Amino acid sequence: MSPADPASDRHHIVLSHALDSAASAADGGLDAVVAAGQAAVVGEPHVELVRLTTVDGDTGGPLDSGHSGSVRVTIAATVDGVEGSASRTFYVA
Repeated sequence: MSPADPASDRHHIVLSHALDSAASAADGGLDAVVAAGQAAVVGEPHVELVRLTTVDGDTGGPLDSGHSGSVRVTIAATVDGVEGSASRTFYVA
C-alpha cells in the first residue's frame, strides 16, 4: 500500500488515535494507558484489536505492576481486513 492509499491512511488514523488516547491517560498509570488504548479501538467499524503490548521504554523489558517511567506501547489492529501496528514511547506516572 502506498502512503496515498485510503486503507493505509485509515490504518494511520486509527492507530494514531489509539496511541494518542493511551498517551493522554498516562497520568493515571499503566492500567489507564492500556484501557484507553483498547477503548479507542473497540467499537470502530471494521477494526479489530489484535494486541496491545507495553514494555519498558528504556530497556524493552517487561513491566512490573504499578510501573512508572518510560513505557513503549505497541498497538496492532486489523483495519478493513489488513493488519498493521504502531508504537509510541512516553512517560507513565
